Formats: sequence, C-alpha cells, structure tokens
Amino acid sequence: MATIKTKPAKNGLPIFVLTTLFIFTTFFAKADVEYSTPLHGKEFKMGNRIEWKTAYEMDTKMFIVEKSDDGINFYMEREIQAAGISDKEKGYRFMDVGNNNETTFYRLRLVDEDETESYSAIAMVKKTQSNNFQIVRMSNTSAIKTFEVTLDALSEKELTFSLEKFNGEKVFSSTKPLINGLNEIEINLEDELPGKYRLVFVVEGEEEEIILRKVDGEETQKENVAVKKKGNKKG
Repeated sequence: MATIKTKPAKNGLPIFVLTTLFIFTTFFAKADVEYSTPLHGKEFKMGNRIEWKTAYEMDTKMFIVEKSDDGINFYMEREIQAAGISDKEKGYRFMDVGNNNETTFYRLRLVDEDETESYSAIAMVKKTQSNNFQIVRMSNTSAIKTFEVTLDALSEKELTFSLEKFNGEKVFSSTKPLINGLNEIEINLEDELPGKYRLVFVVEGEEEEIILRKVDGEETQKENVAVKKKGNKKG
C-alpha cells in the first residue's frame, strides 16, 4: 500500500514524498500425512516387524522409528526416508532384529521438510513365543559369494540348516552344534546360480527362514526378510 504526502520546502514549493508500506507475510510449510494403516507391530522369532502405510504425503522428510521399554522414555532406533510428495498408498517396514524383550513400545517421529516434528500413536508388541535361538545379525541378503548370519542360542543345541531353491529343490543341508551364546555361520554361494534362495534354520522343531538373492557384480541393497514357520518339525 502506498500513500503520497506533501510538506513545505524552504523555497515555498511543495515536495512530494512517497511513503510505501510493505506487508510481508511468511508462510511455513507443514507436512500433511494421511495414514491408511496406522503404526503396528508383529512378533517374529528373529525380532519385531514394525509397519505402517500412508495414503497421502506432502512435504514429508523422514520417519524416525523410536523405541521404548516402558512406553515413557523413547530413543531413536532407525531413520527411514519419507516419500516427500505422494498421493498413492506407500508402505513402510522396519525389522527390529534381535529384540527379545517381553514388551516393547514403538512410535513414529515424523520430520517435515522445514524440520517441524510430530508423533504418531504408540504401538506395543508383546513376546509370546519362546526361543531356542534367534537371528541377531546378518549380512546383505543380496550376496555375490558369501552370506553371514549370527544366531544367539539360549542353550547348547544342534542346528540343522539348509539352502533351497524356490522350486523346492534342496541345494545342501548340514548340521552344526550351537554353543550357548553367539554362533557365526557363513554360507558359501560362490558356485550357485544367480536367483532367489531360502535359507532354513531348524532347532528342535523351531524354524526360521531367510530369503537370499545370489547376484552377479556389485551387491544391491535389499530388505532383510525372515518368516516364522508355524508348527513343529521333527529334525
């Protein structure tokens, strides 16, 4: 908005003074998120799987998965890149590998592009399954030559592990005594053809399965996937 005023000069002639008033308005972008599936967790032998889905995102930067043992004091567990701008359903998943706590609480901290933060509702996962062993660490599941995995055994047991093709053909099967504690296992894939494989571990009927991908050239990052098989099998 501008106004024109006059004021007398020494020689009697008016001087026109232009006074301009600028009004500045600052706009702050705030992320807008619509969840199609809220944060929830599911128990697996190897840990807890945390999932959520968004139906719409605008100006989202990242989701930070936070974890707590008591539902009050949370700490950061993992940063996951958000879509930023999306009008289609997008699913997110995080595997909390090695978590064997009886009860664990999770929540999402959403960080916007302007660093504004907001929190989701809290999800709780309770352990109901007893473990003879659990997978606590693994290397990249897209492997060129070898795949390494660490099992935590709660007592001395015998482990049977096998590598299978997706058509059910068994590549090899072997046994290994487990010590009470951490056990390192290396799977040699160098002579296998590129493709997907199942790596199956069995201890006294308790079974864990990992999906592997044998690749040529540089390794590509793929999500770790583990599936608990229901029921017991005789070894």
